[in-house]
Amino acid sequence: MLRDTLHDIQHSTIKSAQQNHKTTALEIIHLPYGINKASFKFIMTEMIQEWSKVYDEQYIQQISQEYPLGIGMPKQITPLICFLLSLDSSWITGQNIIINGGASL
Repeated sequence: MLRDTLHDIQHSTIKSAQQNHKTTALEIIHLPYGINKASFKFIMTEMIQEWSKVYDEQYIQQISQEYPLGIGMPKQITPLICFLLSLDSSWITGQNIIINGGASL
């Protein structure tokens, strides 16, 4: 039950972000900010590890089959986020960058 509720919250949050990032990028196009998003799925964070009753070993093994490159770690998405927050990404806006270990293949 809790797992379903968490999934519903995650799903609605993702859908909202998918619909809003391009609109926001257009609204502030004249400002020196880029509005982009990084789409990733399951990342092995401290929270996931602390919630071992919800994300038990069986669940982790099951979901890991969706990721050809394995379940992601925060250190694997941090460089992309840092890049998007840097001035080096100043010519990028309104984009959705997918970083998910091959899960969308």
